[in-house]
Amino acid sequence: ELEQAIVEAGGCAAQMRTRQAWQTHPQGMAVNAEQLVQRQTFASPHANPWLGSVARPLGGIKVLDLTRVLAGPVASRFLAGLGADVLRIDSPTWNEPGVVPEMTLGKRCTRLDLKSLEGRQVFENLLKQADILIHGYRADALEQLGYT
Repeated sequence: ELEQAIVEAGGCAAQMRTRQAWQTHPQGMAVNAEQLVQRQTFASPHANPWLGSVARPLGGIKVLDLTRVLAGPVASRFLAGLGADVLRIDSPTWNEPGVVPEMTLGKRCTRLDLKSLEGRQVFENLLKQADILIHGYRADALEQLGYT
């Protein structure tokens, strides 16, 4: 009940649960309904040649990083370490200075308000140029912004 009270007050809280309790919790059931990894490929009007090297095999790959703490930023940092051009996009209101060094290492960073027309236009232009979009949002968060 403390967890729920904090969430209802606009805070963030998570109770440690047993595996069995997590399996029957609504969020646990939602996570279990998702594939562990989702991959979609799209036909490209032009095929880009591989620009990587042995030292930086993902050179030339453009990644948009819309992740938060912790697994997503670590995954995109790994891509950056392999040579990908990673652009981390945060909300203008995001402010967690204690995690910035870990979350942004090897990445370029920007702030966009995806709820504003200008922010959406910039994001959509970046999305057209990206090879990979990685996000850690709730399953319906991008859909609520009109992206499918």
